[in-house]
Amino acid sequence: MTKFMQMIDPSVFADLESIAEGRGISVQELIRAIIIPEWLKMQRNRTIEPIPESETVFSSTPDLE
Repeated sequence: MTKFMQMIDPSVFADLESIAEGRGISVQELIRAIIIPEWLKMQRNRTIEPIPESETVFSSTPDLE
């Protein structure tokens, strides 16, 4: 399993802690079970605008003749 570390501002952590306590779970469980899945759902539903051709990061490999 891949791991990552996230630093959270103390005031934000206090808010998360309050929400988690209200649900009877830990902050870690709140983040894993509620916040991340909701964020992923929002990202999937977000419409992605196509990148204009002039701003393309990768271009096709030129034909070598």
